[in-house]
Amino acid sequence: MYSHKSLTLIELLISLTLFAIIILGVTAFNMGSRFFLESTDRKVKVLNELTFILSHIDKNVLLSLGDINNPAVDVVSPTTVRIRQDIFYDSGGYPQPLDTPQDPSDDNWVEYDIGPGADTTALDFCPNSPSTGNCSVSWVRLTNRLVRDANPVDDVYFSQNFTDGLLRLNNLILVYDPSDPNRDAVTNPAVRAHTPVAFNSFGHSMQ
Repeated sequence: MYSHKSLTLIELLISLTLFAIIILGVTAFNMGSRFFLESTDRKVKVLNELTFILSHIDKNVLLSLGDINNPAVDVVSPTTVRIRQDIFYDSGGYPQPLDTPQDPSDDNWVEYDIGPGADTTALDFCPNSPSTGNCSVSWVRLTNRLVRDANPVDDVYFSQNFTDGLLRLNNLILVYDPSDPNRDAVTNPAVRAHTPVAFNSFGHSMQ
């Protein structure tokens, strides 16, 4: 005669409990991994944008050309800077050298504007600016993640030291979502540049 052993109610409950614990553990690990990846992705996006802005300004300042009477860099206001370049744009929209450093009348101006109009968290760039605030082509938005401060000393702004001629960008901070007042390293990370960031022009003193 054969005896058949079946699961008791207690054994069944223990099995179901262990199974539930395993499922919860896997689910928690999966959610934690996704949260970590999303947080890392946000940090990388903000950092890449900050690096791009600094490289963009540095490249254009390095292309600047001027002399004592025709300065290469013109800080029009704390939120606007114009940079003189001895170049022109071809039909494809690519910059080409003019090779006429002695003639400032044919120079091209590029312009950076912090918080233009109502877009206070934006930084815009104009590759061809005949006059301040006037762009002969479309403005290019470099970022809309700027952190602004009501105190002008702590706000992001351009400045220039006439002793060394360097253009400086002060208090540059980017945040993933500037409209969200709650900033933390996980859900709304911010990245700050070591300020002031100085940009050197090799042609600013050319005469």
